[in-house]
Amino acid sequence: MNDIRWWVHFGDDVELPNICDKNCLACYDDYGTKTLEERPQDKRNELFKQKGFDWFPSKWKFKKEWKVKIKKHFKNSKLPKRFLFTGRGDPLFYLPCIKAYMKVYKELGYKGYTIIYTSGSQLTPLILTKLVSYGIDELRFNLVATDFSQHTLSKMEKTKRKMKISVQVPLLSIYEKKLLEVLPSLNDLRITELVLSYTHIVSQAGAEKLQKVLPKTTPLTKLNNKVALIDNQPMIDNIRSHIEQKKYKINLNVENPTGIERTTLAQVSKLDSS
Repeated sequence: MNDIRWWVHFGDDVELPNICDKNCLACYDDYGTKTLEERPQDKRNELFKQKGFDWFPSKWKFKKEWKVKIKKHFKNSKLPKRFLFTGRGDPLFYLPCIKAYMKVYKELGYKGYTIIYTSGSQLTPLILTKLVSYGIDELRFNLVATDFSQHTLSKMEKTKRKMKISVQVPLLSIYEKKLLEVLPSLNDLRITELVLSYTHIVSQAGAEKLQKVLPKTTPLTKLNNKVALIDNQPMIDNIRSHIEQKKYKINLNVENPTGIERTTLAQVSKLDSS
């Protein structure tokens, strides 16, 4: 890694509920679980249906100890800084938090590159204007969240006039065909990069969500008793080959975690004791 990163996971890291209007297959509200056998409830969509987009609590304040942690994290590092906003809640539901963090980075004298991970479903011209005023450098769109819709691609085109854009897609076989179909559009948009990410499983509830739609023979790699991930080297190879054959100017970035124990999705209930 040639930079030093500070991640903010909404809403857990800011002591707020996780809220999201989407229900992505690879995402479950289980951030912070301690073992793979846990089954927490996922109330993100329920909260959105109850509160809508204007849900943010007026009494929320940025805590001093968070600023101390940021300063301690970077210490005297001379590596380029990267500020990342992501989480089990879509960051666009936490605009006051983003504004507060960007203010703190500035107060600390930090200059870096800032990326927001989002489905883009709630992105509006007004919100985009606010993000630009905060100093956001890039929006990273999760196309899976909106089923690779043309509407999202149109938003990406408009966003690109204000800041850089990129795309992240989980390495799940059910998304491979649609990703291949939108590659020409992503090439035309000149995205900064296409990130293929391994799907991490950190709870039994998250695994059961995946089991409903993926083949039971789907290979898993157990990292430890807290997390497993889904392998999909064939999808990586196919996407990379397609980009090369079509001579697309797309920078492909693939996560490269180290596996320890292999199993299958059907056996995930045994992961905690294997």
